Amino acid sequence: LIVGVAFPTISNNHFAFNANGIYSGDNSNSIIQNNLIRDHVGAGIILNGTGNPTIEFNTIVGNDKGIYGNIEGNCTINSNIIVDNSDGLRITSGNYTLTHNDVWGNEVNYNHLSPGPTDLAMDPLFTYYIGKDYTLQEGSPLRNAGENGGEIGAYGEGGDPVSFMEQISIATTPTTSGTLT
Repeated sequence: LIVGVAFPTISNNHFAFNANGIYSGDNSNSIIQNNLIRDHVGAGIILNGTGNPTIEFNTIVGNDKGIYGNIEGNCTINSNIIVDNSDGLRITSGNYTLTHNDVWGNEVNYNHLSPGPTDLAMDPLFTYYIGKDYTLQEGSPLRNAGENGGEIGAYGEGGDPVSFMEQISIATTPTTSGTLT
């Protein structure tokens, strides 16, 4: 998704298996919230050019870069789960305010940026990581790690991103006659 010269709110989406997830370009004061952004060859989110974007309540997993920032402006990054990327946050320019993010298990968690005072670095305890279910288990400390004691990540603050998970029901009927070979 490419955004430029706009003030969009990008919410409750599931971005997967692309070159990059979201590109926010010049003059974009976008709000990117409650998205599941995963498995991109490049960055989950690219911030480029001018603008003052807000990145909040996203789960960003398994990308080359979780968030790549190269802006002339101010960016708020709040209540995200940024896990298992090559670079969690890679910043080349701009001013960034970080609060209540879980940045953990990336090859490099913070590149040219320091953690925010309330940022965490812990296993989020996803429900089923291998099966790509990035909801949080009941015992996850991230369920109450937000600013107001609420859940962080894509499902926090009422987030409901589209799921790629499918329920597969396998009905079995016992064999009552015949032979097995």
